[in-house]
Amino acid sequence: MLFDTEKRLMEILKEQVEDIDESEVTMDSKLTDIGINSLSFIKIAVAIEKEFNMQFEVENLSVENFETLKNILEYIEKK
Repeated sequence: MLFDTEKRLMEILKEQVEDIDESEVTMDSKLTDIGINSLSFIKIAVAIEKEFNMQFEVENLSVENFETLKNILEYIEKK
């Protein structure tokens, strides 16, 4: 299941982040290093909420709360 979730998360990133090079992105990639800022994080969070039928708590709805893609993946898995 984790692999499926990881794959789905990568699909969301490809849809939401312009010019993302999937071959250079891993779950340990820092969000800021792959071009995710506050605005793009909100778009990604909305897409994640729809895809995984979950909601981010308001206090967690910030790029500063998630350093890497792995942190987002772990958050999704907890939900």
